[in-house]
Amino acid sequence: MGISYKDQDEQINQLKQNRASAKGTHEYLINKIGEEIRKIKKQEYPDFIRKIKDLKTSRTKGDYENVMISSEQSQKAYGLANELRKQLKKTFRV
Repeated sequence: MGISYKDQDEQINQLKQNRASAKGTHEYLINKIGEEIRKIKKQEYPDFIRKIKDLKTSRTKGDYENVMISSEQSQKAYGLANELRKQLKKTFRV
């Protein structure tokens, strides 16, 4: 990616201080990765966003709502995470 760790750290600290945008470090990284995917492989960006949104919804339900997460839901989230990992490795050639 085109941003150094130092610059990332400074931007994250600025976000924490501002809190006007109410975005955390996860949101910052998701947005930065999304921007890079859009630059490199624009056609893959919508798929990335959909998968991230689905995973975030699953995590939010599991962490903050009083609901039972089924094995099937867990396997679906695990599968999405693996698909995203593969997509990121392919896109960024790592």
